[in-house]
Amino acid sequence: MNPVLKMLYESGNKRSRKLPTHGDLKEYKVDHGALPLPEGLGSELDVYCETGGGHSLMTDIVYPQKGQAGEKLPILVTIHGGALLFGDRKLNQAFRFRMAEHGCLVYSLEYRLLTETDFFGEMSDICHGLQFVKETAAKYHGDTDRIYMMGESAGALLALYAAAMTGSQIIRDRIGVFCPDLKVQGLIFSSGMLYTTHTDYIAAIYKKDLYGERRKDKEFMKYMDPEHPEVMQSLPGICLTTGYGDFLRKMTLRYAKALEKAGHPSLLLDYNDGEKLPHAFVTLLPSLEESMDAIERIHEWIEKQGV
Repeated sequence: MNPVLKMLYESGNKRSRKLPTHGDLKEYKVDHGALPLPEGLGSELDVYCETGGGHSLMTDIVYPQKGQAGEKLPILVTIHGGALLFGDRKLNQAFRFRMAEHGCLVYSLEYRLLTETDFFGEMSDICHGLQFVKETAAKYHGDTDRIYMMGESAGALLALYAAAMTGSQIIRDRIGVFCPDLKVQGLIFSSGMLYTTHTDYIAAIYKKDLYGERRKDKEFMKYMDPEHPEVMQSLPGICLTTGYGDFLRKMTLRYAKALEKAGHPSLLLDYNDGEKLPHAFVTLLPSLEESMDAIERIHEWIEKQGV
């Protein structure tokens, strides 16, 4: 691991232990831990998920307990952030609870971090996680024809390419890891870290550790640009969230502009009224007024995708 990533890993682990648990900015000094389950929701926590190659990771599953007889629930699969170096599925618990209260069956997938593997190992973990969702969703009345993915910060990169793999044989062949037979119906990015190959500081920090020797393969690396036509064409509709104060806001706005230029269906939720909002505030701080507005609009957007 390069020295910059090592420094991010060490500092990030310290910060992640101080994330607010209830979505309140005043709680940054509270140790991160499990939240009480809201009334009306059911859950199965710490469920083991086989990810291939002898690796086992865990997922949490949350769902509304009551529904109409025979009703199938839209499925939301969440992928946590943390610079691909730290954090776990517990980071956005409060957001997942809110989405379950809006009627979604929610899975939170984990993946090995860059301290253990690379982009290809992480993609394998996420794709095996999607296979687990496909195999178990019926138990919780989930509708596998309505699978949506939320990627938070660096998790957005994994969500984007997992969805691209389900939509394109070319992308599957280029990445070269297992991909389940399913279709992702929509993507949600919370302050997404979407670009890793352009000539900027993120590429300088990440490229070698993410892609290894394959970073020298120019043909492969073309597809690691999310603006590549084959990548865009393989993706479903996308909802992007950011706000003033988000250090990756320019990245979100750049991708939103690229999607608009390509005529790709998308919704941009950019909270830019002068209020400085933290990175990934929608998923990490869902009790903020702006976050609650975004969650309501994300729910409405999901409902429209299913029509």
